[in-house]
Amino acid sequence: MATITLNISESAVEGDYAVALKNIIMTDATGTHSVSADEFIGTISVESYKTGDANGDGVINVSDFSSIAAYILGNTPNGFVAKVADVNGDNVINVSDLSAVAYMILHSSTESKSGDRLLARRKLNSVEDYSNTLYANAVNCKAGDQITLPICMKNDYDVTGFQFDIHLPDGITVAEDGEFPLAELSTARTTARKTNYFDSSYQKDGSLRVLCNSTGGYAFTGNDGEVAVVTLNIGSSMNDGEYEIQLKDIVMTDASGTHQTNVGSISSKMVVGATSYIRDAKIDSASQKIFSVNGIERNCMSKGINIIMSHDGIKKVVVR
Repeated sequence: MATITLNISESAVEGDYAVALKNIIMTDATGTHSVSADEFIGTISVESYKTGDANGDGVINVSDFSSIAAYILGNTPNGFVAKVADVNGDNVINVSDLSAVAYMILHSSTESKSGDRLLARRKLNSVEDYSNTLYANAVNCKAGDQITLPICMKNDYDVTGFQFDIHLPDGITVAEDGEFPLAELSTARTTARKTNYFDSSYQKDGSLRVLCNSTGGYAFTGNDGEVAVVTLNIGSSMNDGEYEIQLKDIVMTDASGTHQTNVGSISSKMVVGATSYIRDAKIDSASQKIFSVNGIERNCMSKGINIIMSHDGIKKVVVR
């Protein structure tokens, strides 16, 4: 029926405020039928937003990057908070704000939020537990090697951006080109126009944070496969055995930044040491079991790395 535009002071404290309408009178066209009320109390809720939290969900991550990119391209997402999207405060939302948010994501801690919340509470951390996630492909190597670790993504919606932190075992480090970590966008799965922002930065806990987003809002092709690669140095003193690589604080987003998936942690196995390269190994099903490097039992050997466990505790690695 009517709207009143209000200015909320920048110094207003977050919370609920009462708004009172008083001396209310309603009437018909003749003035013979009227209704009156002394007072009606309503509520205005004042919420504070973090600078850079463009979608207003309380966390600054790749979804905010996508929201700002969409706005710049002329597609304002639902729930877009323009005031905090103007990160540099110049009253214009443009590529400068996009770069500022990318810097904030790469150089500050990020809390996981929303997405597959139920699974996260149950502390599931296997690829098979999620329909949308990033994960490191299983690899095998020897002490002193330099290897390329494939980072894969599986998704059932159009993903245009992602981020994750990679945590490595002691003795394994990310290789560098000068001062820059060797983390790169893969050519196996990329976006249609290949208009991708890709960067990485070390975090205070020693992990490497990787951030990627299609600045044109184009989705990654396919539904499962390699999207990035990280080059690793395997320490020369590493003992033979299985080691855990973790991707943490995983975030995936669509072009608008309104559909996102968050996964707390996904673990993958790295096998360091001598490997038996056997094409046609015979397995005694009565005394041996076959597992993937992620600990999933298999009925038969599959292409890639197979862990053969005997009942007497002897373990063998077979690559087909």
